[in-house]
Amino acid sequence: NARIRAFRAFSTSEMSDINVLHEDEHILAVFKPRGVPVHGGAKVGARDSLIARLNSSASAPLHLVHRLDEPTTGVLVLAKSRDVARLLEKAFAEALVKKTYVAAVVPETARGGARWPGEGTIRAPVAGKTATTHFSTLPEWYGGACRLLELTPVTGRTHQLRIHCATSLGAPILGDRKYGRTRVGAQQELLEKVGGSRAKYRKAPPLFLHCSMVKVPLIRETPRRITLELSMFTRVVAPLPDHFVTLKSMMQGDERIS
Repeated sequence: NARIRAFRAFSTSEMSDINVLHEDEHILAVFKPRGVPVHGGAKVGARDSLIARLNSSASAPLHLVHRLDEPTTGVLVLAKSRDVARLLEKAFAEALVKKTYVAAVVPETARGGARWPGEGTIRAPVAGKTATTHFSTLPEWYGGACRLLELTPVTGRTHQLRIHCATSLGAPILGDRKYGRTRVGAQQELLEKVGGSRAKYRKAPPLFLHCSMVKVPLIRETPRRITLELSMFTRVVAPLPDHFVTLKSMMQGDERIS
């Protein structure tokens, strides 16, 4: 079928830091590493973006259908044809694609001494537009100076999760230099412990925000058209990156972070 583009999988030597999480005839899902911009821009060279690097090894162009911030890690879905790209862009815009993130946050003290909420829904505008995020606290990381949250955005505003955590919850995401306070108090102490002897964490700390799962409606193709099967999903999962694994080990081990 002319609308289905062949794609040659990457070898380890070609893309050592970008791993394929899922591939079928319509989509490719990869693990986006931290510090890699998804697409080009004023400060990004044309060949340095993730999409450019992927397309340099693909037998036909791949198409972005959603975005992840440069410091964010996790699942990134790409379409193998323009028809599928248009379908998935609309699906993301209409919240038909389900995304789950995990974030390590450092709650600010006080707030009236209120008990940390186990779960809830944040409804607060972002850049003047309505924005909604569901959150829950993962129990295995509950306590101490840090919390691990599972975040499910209903809307897809720019920096929505980072803003909602920092302003609505009063719990900036660890390593967030834009909306958090990574250089003072508990946050800086945590970053130094996680980074250990790696001084680069002091200057360029990792952002502890990770897209752990994306559920894409199943794509159906007939001789006449391509459609989405909304009752069935392709589920793509990304493992935690190294900086999350290190933090988790510290929190669950003998060295208690508090």
